[in-house]
Amino acid sequence: MSDDYKNKIEALLFASGRLMSTETLANLTGASGKQVIETNVKKLKEEYDMRNSPLMVVEEKDGYKLTVREAYLSLVRKIVSETELPKTILETLAIIAWKNPALQSDVVDIRHNKAYDHIEELEELGFIKKEKKGRSFILKLTEKFYEYFDVAGAKDIRQVFNRVVGTPAQKKVDEFEKVIAGAEKATEQKLAGQNPEPTAHPGQEIMSEPKVMPKEEPKDEEFSEL
Repeated sequence: MSDDYKNKIEALLFASGRLMSTETLANLTGASGKQVIETNVKKLKEEYDMRNSPLMVVEEKDGYKLTVREAYLSLVRKIVSETELPKTILETLAIIAWKNPALQSDVVDIRHNKAYDHIEELEELGFIKKEKKGRSFILKLTEKFYEYFDVAGAKDIRQVFNRVVGTPAQKKVDEFEKVIAGAEKATEQKLAGQNPEPTAHPGQEIMSEPKVMPKEEPKDEEFSEL
């Protein structure tokens, strides 16, 4: 019966791919209590260690998850992002991650209408969460995002996505933010009664206005006295 609990725990951790609390494991396996789960998780850990398995069970926040050992992480990262998520969706996720938190309307402005479908899928996958803000939504990264891509902060995020999707997404963010900054500056100048400076859209150059040379006043003609 003990092995049955151990096998059930292994199956649940493998299928979920995320952290599962001791209480949840007990409820799903039908175990009588926390002690039964802890005992069988310990056996599972020892079994993986004895087999020198590339997988291991880790304990976090009164729960457990099945993950890949550090020695195999670089190998797994080469294929996990590219095989499970299309590049177009990864590019949208990259923009959200770089700006985190990101305004949905900003992401749509950068990625256009296809971003709505990408955002919906990313939310269903558990990589982002949405919070209502005015007429739009605030998009935030979830704990699953950080665990899945094994990143700790902004620097790690940029390294991972530069490797997977390259730098174009970052350039789009930078260009978009320049446009926003330019628009805000133009508004301030307009309110102050100044002529606003021209603002370029992403990918466009600001064209300077042609210089107008002042017209020369006609010279008075000299008449000789008769």
